[in-house]
Amino acid sequence: MQEKNKKSVLQILNIGERIRTVRTMLKLSQGDFASKIGANSYSTILRYEKNMMKPSMDKIGLIADLGHTTERWLLTGDIDIESCDRLIKYVKEKHLGYRTIGYDLNVPKDLLSAIESHKIQPSANFIKKICNFYDIDKYLFVDIFLQLENFGISSLTGFDKITNEDNIAFDKIAKINKMLLEDESAQDMIFDLLKARKVMENAKSELKSPIKKALNDT
Repeated sequence: MQEKNKKSVLQILNIGERIRTVRTMLKLSQGDFASKIGANSYSTILRYEKNMMKPSMDKIGLIADLGHTTERWLLTGDIDIESCDRLIKYVKEKHLGYRTIGYDLNVPKDLLSAIESHKIQPSANFIKKICNFYDIDKYLFVDIFLQLENFGISSLTGFDKITNEDNIAFDKIAKINKMLLEDESAQDMIFDLLKARKVMENAKSELKSPIKKALNDT
């Protein structure tokens, strides 16, 4: 069922429509939106939205930040439905109104509605912002943070799936830190460690290719 929902979102929206979704959610004119992201004029935004011109990755990043979403969603339309549904679930358990959240966090009041209807992917920073402000346990979202932040979900070429080994290691570290530390910074420490591990694995992989070639040439 989730896979079907993901496909329907991808079929409905293209990158231009997703940019327009962010802009209209922010209630900005094309000219004002251009100013926010440092584009030349409203005509640049018009060309973006009509898919006549592709934004640079720098502009994609700025648009994602403005919309509290991810670069990957803007580029591909890929929605992690579990993260949307889980966020909405805990917001409703706190009896928080979407308008109230918009006011408290200075975000578009339509953002939560768009997340609930799977029209936009919330960023990890936005989820953390809600958790911090309304005292929602961030450990409820650690697996989602891991996917959104540390395994390349913003990459143009796609993102690496978390391996079973990573999941097992992460679960063990998270439980230990939760029991012994009860410290919010523990999550960031875990993320940094796993990110460093991923960087090292990629670096080792890149080194192997020229070494193999050199050995083959001798």
